[in-house]
Amino acid sequence: MKTLLTKMIISGSVALLMSGCSSVSRYSLDTEFDSAPVKTKTKMSEALQCLRRELDNNLSNPSAYVFMVRDIIDGTIKHNNYSDGPLSDAGRIQMISTLSAHTNPSYGIVVDQFPLMFQPIISEQIGLDRFGFPSQSNLDNFLPKLTTVANTNRAARGMSAIPSVTPLIIDGAFTRNDSSHQRSKGYGQNGGYRGDVEEEKSGALDLGKSGSERSVTLVVNIIDPQTNMIIGTEGFDLKYYSNSKTARFRIAIDNYYYGFSNTDVRVETLHAAQQTLLDGAAVWILDNAFGNKVDFSPCFETAETVALGRDSRQLYSNDSTAELANSETPAQSPDTTLVSNNAIQNESSQAQLRDDRALAANWKVCTNDSNTDCE
Repeated sequence: MKTLLTKMIISGSVALLMSGCSSVSRYSLDTEFDSAPVKTKTKMSEALQCLRRELDNNLSNPSAYVFMVRDIIDGTIKHNNYSDGPLSDAGRIQMISTLSAHTNPSYGIVVDQFPLMFQPIISEQIGLDRFGFPSQSNLDNFLPKLTTVANTNRAARGMSAIPSVTPLIIDGAFTRNDSSHQRSKGYGQNGGYRGDVEEEKSGALDLGKSGSERSVTLVVNIIDPQTNMIIGTEGFDLKYYSNSKTARFRIAIDNYYYGFSNTDVRVETLHAAQQTLLDGAAVWILDNAFGNKVDFSPCFETAETVALGRDSRQLYSNDSTAELANSETPAQSPDTTLVSNNAIQNESSQAQLRDDRALAANWKVCTNDSNTDCE
């Protein structure tokens, strides 16, 4: 009897499974994304493209630089191999990509590996000496090779040859990353109607908006490795925002009701802010390197781009604004106008002189490694 009962149970189970009452789970991996990849673009992309266009169109550019990006670190945390923070650690890669994408080897060579000769290592014959200077013999081997690369590209484009390329080190750090909101605001509105007991009707409407902002800072230095001197430095601040809008509607009649809600959240992310800062710093680097040799005025027509240019460009923009304001006001006494114009010209001349000295192509040449016999 037990054997017969067991056979019946087994037969019933098999029949139940065959009838389709079993539970089946399915999982699929979708590799078709809603959007296709696009090239990275920030608010500074148009300015960078304009700089590249003006540089390519200027075949009389008398200089060529070697851009060496040492590092762009997250300076908001203690830097070691075991620490990590919310900022991206790929600042160096981003800067190398931006500079190489907007220069040509005929005037701007961007190297991949940072040379050991410009690093403080134990051997002074390979790296920097105790005073922070590279070995002259290493320079004599390094610069001619890249000068050949630059002149080959210049000859292909019909440009005149240069005696030597000028090495520049780019170094930077993100020095600020707000962990709390700099500013937070919000407001809301609501209204409604509620009938009496007999009507059994009601309605409500709610509207609200909120937002917050934070800041991140990037500091960039331009260094002349032959003299161990910082020839340009600037800090860049960027505010990024988070905004939210909410709307709710509800109506009820008797035992029925209907409601509708909508939320719109727009967030500017931290890593996107980093990319924008790095592109802005690249605009500043290229303007400082070539701005006194190439006419970049078409690329600095807005207040946003002028703010990223070299100091003399900002000073000229302020002077032009002041002159325009003075032309729209009644004439002042001759003495006052003369003193004002002289002061403006002196400031402009001094700023231009600083730019020319900082980025002069004729660097100090030493005949030995101890840097004693120099011209």
